[in-house]
Amino acid sequence: MPYFGKRGEFSSTGVIVPLEAAEKFKNFYENLSNEEKGNKQLIQDFINSELHKDLIFETLDEAKTRVLNDLNKNISLIEEHTGYKPNFFCWPWGHKSPEFIAILKSAGIAGFVTTRKGTNGLKLDLENIRRVELRVFSPLKFKLNLLICRNYLLGKIYQVLS
Repeated sequence: MPYFGKRGEFSSTGVIVPLEAAEKFKNFYENLSNEEKGNKQLIQDFINSELHKDLIFETLDEAKTRVLNDLNKNISLIEEHTGYKPNFFCWPWGHKSPEFIAILKSAGIAGFVTTRKGTNGLKLDLENIRRVELRVFSPLKFKLNLLICRNYLLGKIYQVLS
């Protein structure tokens, strides 16, 4: 069972929320007024004082095992379908951490693609490879992005403005 639905799965240890804790939070939240529901500190205080003791926190060793199992499964699937073994990793949602960079490097990952837009430097930083992002694809937008990002100065301007 995954600890995360998506996003930070490869960048932090997980937290298991037992059904009893989820129910406790649901009851708490449903009894708040609309004004109180907008009070993030009130909600955080409830989590810290009432729910924290009910949560199960994954250790770094458990997280490492989970991440490496998932990574190896994905590498096998990609290799099976393409004939190539990948050695680059694209951070889901851009979430990353130094601990998990080290874990993935120990598994043979050579470089990491970020969610940051812009131009990569002349000396490539393998831990922070920028990408061309197109949320709404069109051939014209793709061509413009490629023209901008292959020019170092234009890419840096684009990086700042976007």
